[in-house]
Amino acid sequence: MKKFVLLYVCMFLMIPVFAQTNFQDLSLVKALELAKSEKKLVFIDCYTSWCGPCKIMAKEVLPQKEVGDFLNERFVCVKYDMEEGEGPEIAKRYKVDAYPTFLLLNA
Repeated sequence: MKKFVLLYVCMFLMIPVFAQTNFQDLSLVKALELAKSEKKLVFIDCYTSWCGPCKIMAKEVLPQKEVGDFLNERFVCVKYDMEEGEGPEIAKRYKVDAYPTFLLLNA
């Protein structure tokens, strides 16, 4: 009986994990290719590690089931730190100078 209760509790706790925005670890080129093949747009979360509003969005808004359902259905979702990796190039290309910034790109 204890095993069933533990299993039920674990399943209940895992539901929010799946009810969130599905950010994929892709380069921008790969995200655009995937979006084109799936006939979706690309949603980019442009953030920085020090940005307070970025942290609020990541913690309180993007994990919401309604937000995740909406974004996952319509977009290939990716996020980039604008100070690392290909982030600075994306920031320059799309003139991102305030954070958080959300970009919608057509593949």
